[in-house]
Amino acid sequence: MRDSEKVKVTIEVFLEIRDSEAFGGAGSTGYTGSRLSGNDKMLTMDLEDYLQAVKKDFANMFQVSPECVRLITEGEYELCTSEEDGWGGEETYVPGNES
Repeated sequence: MRDSEKVKVTIEVFLEIRDSEAFGGAGSTGYTGSRLSGNDKMLTMDLEDYLQAVKKDFANMFQVSPECVRLITEGEYELCTSEEDGWGGEETYVPGNES
């Protein structure tokens, strides 16, 4: 096994969602995130394409237009969700990274 195959790569994305019924409807703002973990092959993926797909998927999930989904920093996410406990996002595992 190559050393690079022993590496775990994780991408965390934090998002602000506006106007979703899940967070109270028009005028509301909610926060969520996504964590994608996998092996070294993730290092070759097109990050911009991935981020656009995440925004589109979350817009569909929360039934809002893509304009209502904004990528935010981890710091902004933590500041806006400081009253919530623990990871509030969604985690996706990519097979092939078993330890």
